[in-house]
Amino acid sequence: LKGSQAGQPGNFVQVFNLDSKEKLGVYQSPKNIIFWKWVAARVLALVTDTDVLHWNVAVANSVPETMFQRAGKLAEAGCQIIGYSANSQMSWCLLTGISTQ
Repeated sequence: LKGSQAGQPGNFVQVFNLDSKEKLGVYQSPKNIIFWKWVAARVLALVTDTDVLHWNVAVANSVPETMFQRAGKLAEAGCQIIGYSANSQMSWCLLTGISTQ
């Protein structure tokens, strides 16, 4: 995960298989990625300021798919995301955050 140029939002993400030295995917996010977590062997969850995305790196040339938008207290600027989970079928997701408000 690499930040964009100074003053520009977004992040640049590359995923590699270190055993085979294979690049599995590249994604240039237009939004800042503030949290990420592997939710399956080949599915990376990316949390931005406004959305939660899932990226299946097993599919060649794939891009992350928006799962849902952050809402309520989880969408506020003062909320720090501390966790994310999904069941094995990806039919439910849990985003956890803390806030000082």
